[in-house]
Amino acid sequence: MLLLAANANAIDFSCGGTCDQTILCEVLSDVKAEEMSVSVKGGSENEIASGKLNDYFEFEFPKPQTGYQVQLLKNGQIVETIVSADIDVPCKCKCPPKDD
Repeated sequence: MLLLAANANAIDFSCGGTCDQTILCEVLSDVKAEEMSVSVKGGSENEIASGKLNDYFEFEFPKPQTGYQVQLLKNGQIVETIVSADIDVPCKCKCPPKDD
């Protein structure tokens, strides 16, 4: 029972590249979007991008040219970090047409 309780607090956070060469991160856990934010840090811990999750629990940003890390924060505290080496970005390819 204790193990089950510990896993209930885990947040499923992932990032992947899009065909537009942006990085899309999403939270697949039951969280309150207003409590969550994302910070993208480059070398020397300088912030490249940051913001709140959208209504779909996503955060998208342009792919940085150099190494970076993506931090998921809950009420300002880091709860998950993903480094750029662990983010798969597909080749620059033709994207499907967008629905208008």
